[in-house]
Amino acid sequence: MSEEEGGFVPAEWRIDRLEAKQDVERAGGALLPEQYDGALVGIAASPFKDCIFALYSLESLRNGLMILDGMTEEGAEDFVCYNIVGVATEEEGPLFMVPVED
Repeated sequence: MSEEEGGFVPAEWRIDRLEAKQDVERAGGALLPEQYDGALVGIAASPFKDCIFALYSLESLRNGLMILDGMTEEGAEDFVCYNIVGVATEEEGPLFMVPVED
């Protein structure tokens, strides 16, 4: 199945952003402030922890800071590394993803 046909995830497994945030909060996971909601790409669960983690796109976080806050690419990357990723916890998250290239 192609992404145009609905992706590789069954439709019944998909949730909207608000539902994802509510699931993470109920499970005791950490969310970034609302200004970063556009970078929230999903949720992740671990069979080793009793928690649901928010999953954010590092690329979207960086791009959002460059567009909305006028940061340079280097400045946005530094900000994301030190002020967002750097304060995430192992117990609560959130988690961050980087897309793979073909």
